[in-house]
Order: sequence, then structure tokens, then C-alpha cells
Amino acid sequence: MNIDKDRAFDFLKKISFERLGGTQEELKCANMLIDECNKAGVKVEIEEFLVDTPKIEVAKLEILEPYKKEYTVTGYGMSGSTAKDGLEAEFIYVENALDVNLLNVENKIIMINGPMPYENYKKFVDAKVAGFVSISGSVYDDYSIT
Repeated sequence: MNIDKDRAFDFLKKISFERLGGTQEELKCANMLIDECNKAGVKVEIEEFLVDTPKIEVAKLEILEPYKKEYTVTGYGMSGSTAKDGLEAEFIYVENALDVNLLNVENKIIMINGPMPYENYKKFVDAKVAGFVSISGSVYDDYSIT
């Protein structure tokens, strides 16, 4: 089989965007793949499937002391909801998920640096934290939201 490496690499560049399962971006990529397959004479079709995903309307973090301020944040899907009654607890910074940093965090809201891999989430559940906030970001974040 003769493969045009430049064409293949150009296509990889075109589909190098975030495309999580069940999103419009994933469908866009799937359609791009179909177009490429059709150009190559390969018959393809899309099969629909259900994806359990959260729909987060709004997520906010409100500081109550030593001053009062509200921040719009990005919520973690499938992690529970405090939308109805909110969650009020002591708030502490733990830097990361090292065991030594997770001493005495039970019933507290903790803040860590970085994203939330499953291993950290499991440690926080085991440590019985009330909630967590992570400092993370993406080039796709919309900072126009106030």
C-alpha cells in the first residue's frame, strides 16, 4: 500500500483539536474522517451510541471570609452537585495529592495545583474531603465569562 505521508500528516494537523466523546467536536472529526475515507474509496458509516455526560449550567465559587467574593468557575462533571444548597466548609490549600498534604483534610474543601486525574480524585474521596478546587486551565477556556 502506498501512503502519501504529507497528506496523512496534513490530515492529522486538521484533526488536532480537542474532541471529547459525545461532543460536537467529536462529530466534526468523525465527519472529517468519513470524507477522507470516501476520497480513498472506503465505505464507512457512523454508528450512534449513548454517552453519559453531565450538563453543567453554571458553576460558582463564593468566598465568605475574610472578604466576600464570587468567582465563575468550570465545574467537574459527574462529581456531584451542590447547586441546591451549596457547600460551606473550611477551605485549605494542599498544593498536590501527596499523602502528607492530605492529613487532616476531612470535611474541608481543598485546593490543589493542576488537573484532576482519577488517582487524585480517589485519594480525596478516601480522605473524606467535602469538596475540591483545582487550579488548571486550557487554551479553550472562555475568559469572557464574568
